[in-house]
Formats: sequence, C-alpha cells, structure tokens
Amino acid sequence: MTEAPFAVGPGFGLGWKAVHAALVPMWLGGLLMSCTEGGGGGGGGGGSEDELPDIDWEQLLNGAGDLGALDAGVAAAVVLGLAVVLALVLAVFALRCFIHGGFLKLHEETLRTGQGSSSALFDGGDRFLDMAVFKILKTVFLVSTFIVSAAPGGAVLAMGVLQEDTTLMVAGGMALALLCIPACLYVTMGLALGEHAVVFDQRSGRQAVDRSWDLARGRRIEILVYLLVAGLLQIFATIVGVVMLCVGVLVTVPLAYSTWSVGFSRGYLLLTRDETETDAWAIA
Repeated sequence: MTEAPFAVGPGFGLGWKAVHAALVPMWLGGLLMSCTEGGGGGGGGGGSEDELPDIDWEQLLNGAGDLGALDAGVAAAVVLGLAVVLALVLAVFALRCFIHGGFLKLHEETLRTGQGSSSALFDGGDRFLDMAVFKILKTVFLVSTFIVSAAPGGAVLAMGVLQEDTTLMVAGGMALALLCIPACLYVTMGLALGEHAVVFDQRSGRQAVDRSWDLARGRRIEILVYLLVAGLLQIFATIVGVVMLCVGVLVTVPLAYSTWSVGFSRGYLLLTRDETETDAWAIA
C-alpha cells in the first residue's frame, strides 16, 4: 500500500464523493451522529416558578450539614430530576450505539456500490451490544488514563494551592499538561478504530479494543492529524451554518461530519481489505 490510509486529501475528497452519491441518508446519518456526539445529552429546564418548591435558602445555607433541613418535596424533586437526566443519557447512548453501527455500514455500502440506502443507516441492531460494550470500555480506559496521568501534576498543584505557593502551582499545571495530554491522546488514537472493528470485522467489544490498538500502531500521528483537520472542518461548517441564519447548521454540520467520517472508514477498510477489493469500489 503506497498511499497513507488516513491521508487527509484523498480521505476528504472521496468522502465528499460518497456524500454526494448518497446525499439524503448521509445527511440524516450525519445529523443523528452530530446530535448524539459524546454518547450523552443535556437536559433543558422546564416548569414555572409557581411549580417550584418553596425553598428556605437562608435555612439551607446556615445548616448545610443538616439533612433534616431539606424539605421532602425538594429531595423528591432532586431524585426525580436525576432519574430523568440518567434516563435521557442512557437513551442517547443507546441511540448512538444503534446509529453508529448503521452509519458505518452506510459508508461501506456507498464506497463499494456508489450508492447508499437509508435502510443501511438503520441496520445497526446486530452490532448494538458489541458497540455498546466497546464504547463503555473506551470510556473506562480514557478515564483511567486521565486519572493516572493527572495524579502527579494534580498532587503538586493541590500542594501549591494549599500552601499558596505560585511556583508549585505553575509546576503542577505544567506537569498536568505534559503528562496528561500526551497520555490521553495516545490512548484515544489507539482506540479510534474500535467502532470500525466492531462493524466491519464483526469483533466483540473486547476484541475491538485489541484490533484498534494493533491497527493504530505506528499510525497514531497520521490518525491524529486526520481527526484534527476533521475538527477544523466541523468548526468551519458550524460557522458557515450560523451565518446562514443559524438554520444552516442543520445542513452544513451533518454533511461535514459525514464527509470526514466516510474518509476515516475508507482508511480502515484500506488497512484491512485486499487491494483488489478496494480497487473495485465504485468510489475509489
């Protein structure tokens, strides 16, 4: 293979051709993926002031440690609110896992045949559980990496704050940046191909971790550059959409998302498929 799998120019170029070939499903897939980015969602407020419990804030502030100071209605409202937020987060996560599998299938179908169908976009049910397991494992690995790499710098920073020592605070902040950022990027790039392994190679969530780590070996910088440029494309698409009376983001952001993500899927397939197969793609 003479061409870098995740070369920005060819990836974005063929990604746009694929988007143009299957415009409606690619737009819809990009919209759903953009809306569920991160696997979680935020909740909006609701209800008027008359519906809120009457809270004695002075009483709560003066006796913050007294649980008896909390009105039963307030406690019930807090529990209900947390339950609603948790349900929304789980619902968005489930939608993300389902759509992500179908979205990747749409990429492969469009690259291979030159046309994509909406049915492929909603055909991710068979990979749902493995996709969910991989995403959970990915989150666990990233959080663990952050905690371990941030611990030394965080300890020094905390000492500096407690002792009001500017030198220690600066040293702690520098240690955080120098240790935490590279470690988190290293792990993130190593796991960047896991969802593709789940869908394209039918790997389980645990197997996808190993598959992604192996394929990313020696290619982390290439993957990082590709994803950084993809992020810049998303920012540009957002700005253009906002200029188009804000409603434009519903068009520009999903199309930009689909463009770079198809190119990323192409890179995975170039790594894992025979050259004679990829040469026969309709979009190649």
